[in-house]
Amino acid sequence: MKRVPPFRIAEEAVREVLRRGSQGEEHVAGVLMRLGLEALVNRVLEEERTDFLGRERYERVAEEEKRGHRNGYKPGYIHTAEGRVGIAIPQVRDTDEPFHPQSLAAVRGRTEEMERLVVEMYARGLSTRDIEDAFRDPETGRWQYTEPDWNKLYAIATGNGPASKERLAFRRLSYAEGAWVREAVLNGSAVAA
Repeated sequence: MKRVPPFRIAEEAVREVLRRGSQGEEHVAGVLMRLGLEALVNRVLEEERTDFLGRERYERVAEEEKRGHRNGYKPGYIHTAEGRVGIAIPQVRDTDEPFHPQSLAAVRGRTEEMERLVVEMYARGLSTRDIEDAFRDPETGRWQYTEPDWNKLYAIATGNGPASKERLAFRRLSYAEGAWVREAVLNGSAVAA
């Protein structure tokens, strides 16, 4: 019997929320954000383990080509603005070197990149209302939800989306042009302290 990977379970939970809505007092957008993040992070972790072992789930290779075995998952979590999000950290056994998912460092805790993005969002005048309005039907004012294309979302999140090169080039340019703002803020906070 094949086991269902954690990212598929989270994707199904998103589908269920889209079908039935949020159960309880929690806002649907927050539930979808947490579940979507859970699905995406679990998929990235699973892909990282696949790359580490050099084969897909249930793929058979010659004994001398094996780099180890999948060994289930260890429960973990990340903290987000929407609350604590559970993730499944893949485990391996029988390998020459230990498996430490590098993508965990990118999603856990505060990073310089996240801090930079927050400053950029405020500098550009982006508010939470702007984001919420993007999900509202302009005529009815009701929230609109559709099921995401998981493969497309994964491609975008890993830098392989249709506009990734342009978006990343624009981000680098914005970062370079915003250097004076960061320098002024950092120097100003050092003077005030």
